[in-house]
Amino acid sequence: MKRMLATAILVLGAASSDTALISAQKSGAANTRATAQGGEAAKLIGKCGKPDKDFTKVEGGQSIRHIIYKKQNVELMYSRQGVPAWVLVGIFKANGDENMDKEEANRRLPCAAGSIRTVLDRP
Repeated sequence: MKRMLATAILVLGAASSDTALISAQKSGAANTRATAQGGEAAKLIGKCGKPDKDFTKVEGGQSIRHIIYKKQNVELMYSRQGVPAWVLVGIFKANGDENMDKEEANRRLPCAAGSIRTVLDRP
């Protein structure tokens, strides 16, 4: 179930990510974004510390990075599809296939300081 949802989010968010990337390139911010190869995943780890699990799997023909904080029961899934850095595409409870919204993830990971956002949240 996670794979199907993450793939659906990627498909829905791809246009949004592409639009954000084109906009960044036009505004001259693309260099900053391209140099942050770790992207949102690296920022989260920098704020919250090393996760219990951090691995990448190919799902639906694309690489998906899974970052899991067991104590907080949060699994975040990131993709690089169409963008130079990892962007968040899905949030789940770490012990199952149950979706979690970004507000709940931010509540469970206060170290993130409200920075957890998906590709669908971008302009």
